[in-house]
Amino acid sequence: MTDGLDGHGAAWVAARPVITFPGHEEEATTAVAVTADGRALVVTGGFGETTVRIWDVGAGEPAGWWRPGSDDAWAITTGVLDGRPVVVTGGYGGVIEVRDPAGGRLIRAIEVKGHPGITDIDDLAEDLWYPGGIHVNALATAVLDGQPVVIFTVHTDDSGTGVCQDFPVAGIHDLATGRQTGEIATGHSGAVHLATTVLDGRPVLITASSADPAVRVWDLTTGGRLGAGLTGNTAGVTVVTTALLDDGPVVVTGGYDGTVRRWDLRTGLPLGKPLTGRSPRWVQDLAVVEAHGRPIVAALMDENTVHLWDLTTGEPAADPITASGVGALAATTAGGRPVAVTVMADTTVQVWDLAARLRA
Repeated sequence: MTDGLDGHGAAWVAARPVITFPGHEEEATTAVAVTADGRALVVTGGFGETTVRIWDVGAGEPAGWWRPGSDDAWAITTGVLDGRPVVVTGGYGGVIEVRDPAGGRLIRAIEVKGHPGITDIDDLAEDLWYPGGIHVNALATAVLDGQPVVIFTVHTDDSGTGVCQDFPVAGIHDLATGRQTGEIATGHSGAVHLATTVLDGRPVLITASSADPAVRVWDLTTGGRLGAGLTGNTAGVTVVTTALLDDGPVVVTGGYDGTVRRWDLRTGLPLGKPLTGRSPRWVQDLAVVEAHGRPIVAALMDENTVHLWDLTTGEPAADPITASGVGALAATTAGGRPVAVTVMADTTVQVWDLAARLRA
């Protein structure tokens, strides 16, 4: 037993501090990591959960909470506004909120009722269950023409039939003003997932869908497609993220085929073979963190297992983390040590010291 990651008292058990962070009324299903004021923070929310919570991972204690303008915070991402990190959330009710993670102060609320690709939304909303009739499904941020923007996709739920209607158009809004600046018709079916990165100095958007195996790359400046897309998935894609490998952008996806796949974004070619773990089920969440100078990809599978691979070689970086009932996954560096953070169904947050687990 030792002190916490930065000496503030989280108890360690087998190189794993377990921090109980009560407060969520429902299971948190979304988690992102952000560094603010020198602190490693994890922000959690989820479907049906009416609060967004912030946890100081290094100190091992809660750091704040708020009730979002939407009914919940299904989608959460991070960005930078005026040189400071911000947390961006969206959910049922069609409101995207931009907040200061250090205290939860609301900076900007963006209404998405006029989301591109939806027609006659006022008439449609009368038959929908949730206020505004719109559910923000996915969020990403980027810098476009020198200004920070938020990119989002939505779907609607018909309360009479329970049928979800997805809209394949991604809206682009200025993060500071809330004004719409563009849109991209992704061509996907089903719920569209988003990630962003920079390719040869250009901001790019990566889109994927739970209903099809296609992964597409878009030039955010022009709105046009870049290349033929990233091929290889054999089923719908459930999560997509980006990372840097040898200063080059890499796309990482997980899907219903139970694999994690990597692509060199410059060439569009796969990096090695698909990564598969002992859990053959779908990939629920992904996170990438640097440990001992190596980028490590963590993949949550079947709510019970987090597999860890070396992003460069594709080899297992450590034995899998086994924890029953994981709702969401994040990764960050706390107290100078790389950690994986699993958000549990019982509202606890478990912080796993990756430095202590990695193989030589």
